[in-house]
Amino acid sequence: MNEKMRKSAEFLSEKLDIPMELVGVKAKITVLGDEEITVENHKGIISFSKEYLEIATYKENISLYGDNFEICYISEGTMVIRGKINKILVGEDHE
Repeated sequence: MNEKMRKSAEFLSEKLDIPMELVGVKAKITVLGDEEITVENHKGIISFSKEYLEIATYKENISLYGDNFEICYISEGTMVIRGKINKILVGEDHE
């Protein structure tokens, strides 16, 4: 999504009171316990190892720290990661 489309989607989301993750502007993160995370509206993987994963999104990067990470599913808009999740950081300078 280019910058002009993203801004238009943000504007419509705000005016029509539609959640931003539904129009693809913000990432939706779903965590199941400490062993599975689903990220929707991602832009890809920046870095991956068994202990660290950094995911690009349209606004801020998401970093996961833990053990035995594996990518169970990945598509253009959604990914599912399993493993022991110890820490999740969103939009901070880290690593």
